[in-house]
Amino acid sequence: MSYLQTALKVVKQDDAQKTESKIRLIEKQTPRTKSIEDILDAILFSARDRISEAYKGKQYHATDEIRGIENEIDRLYKAVLKNQASLSDFQNACERWFLICKEGLGNRTQN
Repeated sequence: MSYLQTALKVVKQDDAQKTESKIRLIEKQTPRTKSIEDILDAILFSARDRISEAYKGKQYHATDEIRGIENEIDRLYKAVLKNQASLSDFQNACERWFLICKEGLGNRTQN
């Protein structure tokens, strides 16, 4: 199970206000890194919350396409921290994740 699926599961099980999911990196954090990490987390959690709201208690099923974008988000998160990708790249990947999940939900409800 990917960390994104875990985050969705945690939010569903616990009160979203009490839950703090953080991606922890082993690398030493500088003030710049911490600030960017906060921005990345805000982008990621916003997408996660939008997905959770769209699912409204329905089961989240990760397809191969969803797993692929989740892996891309993970890769971009780390790349942004290393200054190898931009925040907009990460934000676009999170938006694609939301759209793919929403599309998958629509396909499931029609069946």
